[in-house]
Amino acid sequence: MLYAVFGSLARSRWVGRLLFGFDLPALRPGDRYFDVTTLALRRAARRIPPGARVLDLGTGSAALLALDLWRRGCRVEAVEIDAGVAGEAEASIRRQGAHLPLRRADLLEGAPDDLEFVLFNPPYVPTATGEGRGLPAAFRSQWDGGPDGTRVISAFLDALAAHPGDPTALLGVNGRHVPRERVEALVAERPALVLRETRGEPLLGVWVFVLGRRPPPASGRRAGPAGGTERLE
Repeated sequence: MLYAVFGSLARSRWVGRLLFGFDLPALRPGDRYFDVTTLALRRAARRIPPGARVLDLGTGSAALLALDLWRRGCRVEAVEIDAGVAGEAEASIRRQGAHLPLRRADLLEGAPDDLEFVLFNPPYVPTATGEGRGLPAAFRSQWDGGPDGTRVISAFLDALAAHPGDPTALLGVNGRHVPRERVEALVAERPALVLRETRGEPLLGVWVFVLGRRPPPASGRRAGPAGGTERLE
């Protein structure tokens, strides 16, 4: 029942306009403007300063987070892998008269080296759960996170670890589908990454993980024979 009620609200143009202040276009049947993780990421992104270079990864059909950051004066690029969803996002961006690019790409493919922030609301619903709830196959790229919900999260963490720059990533995950401890374990498995902060939204059941690159070892020191460090004279 709860999922049905929230799903109805998330598909409402009136509710989307009330929450985000945009005159939104109509969507295809079965699609939605936002989910609980969108709301949590929007709240967390308020700390991003105007003028920052931001990538809204998996921008979604309404590109709401990208538009919200654009309105606040950030230099935003929206990224979406699904052609149909990207087309709807472009229509939403044009409707607002926003000057922000939208690019079709997979994860951080083609992301600039000087990127400062990445927002990502990944598909995290386990496949069997989504199919059992009747989530639409036409929008599988937006919800299907694989057998345990972590397939795309893991791929994103690998892409973030391999990125040549040092962006701060805000990764939103619904804890009802992927527990906080599971995401933290995935981050810990990647030595290049560090979890800087975890922001919980108890009412929404969502966690926003603030991630970055692990700082390099202090200069002038090297690993010792037992895994410790030695100072170079």
